[in-house]
Amino acid sequence: MNGALDELPSPLAHPKKSERHGARWIWLIPILATAYVVWLAVAHVQAMGPEITITFANADAIQPGKTRVKYKSVDVGMVTGMQLSDDLTQVEVRVRMDRLMAKHLSASTRFWVVHPRLSMREVSGLETIVSGVYIAMDPVSTGQQFDSFQGLEAPPFLRTDESGKRFLLSTANLGSMRSGTPILYRGIQVGKVLGHDLDSANNRVLLHVFIKSPYFDKIRSNTRFWNASGLDLSVNADGFQLNTESVETLLTGGIAFDTPDSLDSKGDLQQGHIFPLYPSREAVEERIYERKVRFVLFFEESVRGLRIGAPVEVRGIRVGRVLDVQMRFDPQVGRYPIVVLVEVEPERIIGDANAPRDDKQLLAAMVAQGLRARLKTGSLITGQLLVDLDWYPGEAVHLAGLASDYVELPTLPTEIAEMTNAIKNVLVTLQKLPLESIGKELQETLAGLNRQVNSHAVEDAIAAVSATMGHLNELSAQVSREVPMATQGVNRSLKALEAMLLQTKRTLSVVESVVAPDAPLHDHAVATMKSLSAAAESLSSLATALEKDPQSLLFGKNK
Repeated sequence: MNGALDELPSPLAHPKKSERHGARWIWLIPILATAYVVWLAVAHVQAMGPEITITFANADAIQPGKTRVKYKSVDVGMVTGMQLSDDLTQVEVRVRMDRLMAKHLSASTRFWVVHPRLSMREVSGLETIVSGVYIAMDPVSTGQQFDSFQGLEAPPFLRTDESGKRFLLSTANLGSMRSGTPILYRGIQVGKVLGHDLDSANNRVLLHVFIKSPYFDKIRSNTRFWNASGLDLSVNADGFQLNTESVETLLTGGIAFDTPDSLDSKGDLQQGHIFPLYPSREAVEERIYERKVRFVLFFEESVRGLRIGAPVEVRGIRVGRVLDVQMRFDPQVGRYPIVVLVEVEPERIIGDANAPRDDKQLLAAMVAQGLRARLKTGSLITGQLLVDLDWYPGEAVHLAGLASDYVELPTLPTEIAEMTNAIKNVLVTLQKLPLESIGKELQETLAGLNRQVNSHAVEDAIAAVSATMGHLNELSAQVSREVPMATQGVNRSLKALEAMLLQTKRTLSVVESVVAPDAPLHDHAVATMKSLSAAAESLSSLATALEKDPQSLLFGKNK
């Protein structure tokens, strides 16, 4: 029975064990997710690029995780943190740059913070009012790479991606010219002023200017730059003229240029070529030369009316100006000559090509040709004097010989001084004459002449002359009455002579028909006729002369 019971089926079925082969693959999901995260992290690290440090004076409005670095409005980096420098004077800003910008982080790369800027010269950065400030970048790929940079306090006036040429402008005074001053070509802004410095050699200010492409091709050797700032008011025969380049230059200043048509125009100039900066457009007509030569002049006469800045002229053409006027003491002779320092542009006189570069050689050449200096009156109304240079080959060279740092140019006295000296010499000569004795002798001579004139002999002589003139007048009247009668008699004689000549002509005709042409009688007849003709002509001339001047019969022919 127990065996039967064992054979009965169990009311509960025993579970069967089965192996699940897909359970092991479920662990692949977190493994793959972890690998993907690691891959993303590695890719992100590689994409972030290098981390650099930019130092600024302050961190105004810069926020880590928000402030971006941009180039041409494209994000190329992010500020990750910042801290003060060890001396607490600056702020060190850490920036994570984009991987593509790694090769553009050279020593010439520049960074600056873009703020809203509103001034007379420019309006920029207004988009930061909404988006917040950002750090701008000017990348440079040439050179060794760096990871530490000094930030700029203001945007640079010229970026590396701007193509063009740099030139220099030379001027006596800086005036309103500053960095950022626009350069205009016929009203179009084609460049700007980058900065300025002092030319110690020529004591002038040099402006560094940049002309953008393609406008720098307009710059040639004869290009003229002038100060276009403010208003240009001029008065001429047409009245008042008021000129200005634009409202911008009126408010902030500017420089304009143009290239006139001339024979000395040359292109393809090198960078750094120096041009003179003229004070106005009208002054462009007068050339400005960079080379200056200084001479010293010594005058013995008064220089009243000679001022600093007075012109130095050569035959009416201005070639320089007076720099200083002083009085010196010469202890050797105890005199006080006036020292005048002048500055001359020699190219205005003899041309740049022919001018010697040595000042002493230049002066010796001109003095040998007769160059002298003298003072002249520039205005009779104001009495202002000027220094006139001219050539006087016959004048001797007079030099003061006083110690000076400059070469001395010989001078001549003024024309007024020469006239004054001549008058003084005449007065000195007159003072030497024995005027008292000469006066006594002249007085005695006049007294003797007075006695002679008032004597009875002179009165009798005058009476005799008057009587003689009366007789001559009577004789002349008588001749005037008798001469016409004589003239009529001469006329009657001439008429009778004419009738006789006519009759003689007829007789000769008869004789000629009888006497042969080669007979002696014929020759005598012809000679007689010629003599009679000459006598008739003489009588006719006498009658004509007596008719015109009857008195000639008595007094002779008038000369």
